[in-house]
Amino acid sequence: MMREDLLQKVSTREALAILTDDSGSIIWETDKSPVAGMYHAYYEGGLNGTGNLVLYANQAGVAMGIMAEQIPIRECHAARVSEGGLRILNERGIAVTYEEVIPLVKSSKDDSKVCPVEQFLFENGDRKDQWEFLEERYK
Repeated sequence: MMREDLLQKVSTREALAILTDDSGSIIWETDKSPVAGMYHAYYEGGLNGTGNLVLYANQAGVAMGIMAEQIPIRECHAARVSEGGLRILNERGIAVTYEEVIPLVKSSKDDSKVCPVEQFLFENGDRKDQWEFLEERYK
């Protein structure tokens, strides 16, 4: 079940990404680079055994789509979703709602630039290469 208050929170950039558990309780939240934070939480074991999560994101891109399979995420509610991110979420059967589709996710630090991680993942569609790139960057 979607929480409107959390969607509002990411839409206004008060938080950039939030994960909730089956009961709707927040188990992880960040106002910094969401992909970096999500990967660190995942690698540190902070998201293990948490069941099917719901992701709220200011921007959902390719990296979040790739991560969604690993965690696992069952729903994604985003203010903006990239074309590549939407494709991956749909391929993985993740229910997704969004306010706007954008070509590529923007940098969380500078909204006038495309996120370099998104750019790389969008151009390199091989899943193994994508995962290795993310591991190298964030582990």
